[in-house]
Amino acid sequence: MLAAAYSSDRKKERTFHAIAGASVCLVGYIVLSVFIERAVLYTGVCIAVAGLFVLFPILNAWLTGNIALNMKKSIVTAMAVSANNSVGLLGSNIYRQSDAPRYLRGHRVNLMCISLFIVLALLQRSLLRKANDAKKLEKSKLTIEELSGFAAKDARIGDESLDFMCRV
Repeated sequence: MLAAAYSSDRKKERTFHAIAGASVCLVGYIVLSVFIERAVLYTGVCIAVAGLFVLFPILNAWLTGNIALNMKKSIVTAMAVSANNSVGLLGSNIYRQSDAPRYLRGHRVNLMCISLFIVLALLQRSLLRKANDAKKLEKSKLTIEELSGFAAKDARIGDESLDFMCRV
């Protein structure tokens, strides 16, 4: 977890680090879905949890790094924490007692969710890069005179400003 967080910050890249954590988690759930030996199942749980522990800090850093204003960042962070905490409600419904001892339904739902996360992370990266490119293009169209007085005249602040670039 610490190595992934350090690498993600050092390289200023979140998408592929988050996908790496999700991929580790994916492997863990595949192990849980395929094998039946107890020792292998424990290994699958450890692998899945290791992937989650890599994934969540990077996602939180990605979220807060792309929001510039403190008030906006506070609200978005609170909403993310609320959403993360409410996942427990889902977990209690996908891991049913009637599915014991293998809990294949729960593992397969988690496999689908992690796979969806990987697709959405790539889509998010694409959209953020597109937004950054649009800001760069708009800023490149300004003349040197317009750029010198730009900061004083531009009403856009925070992540809406042309100077703010989203982290991908």
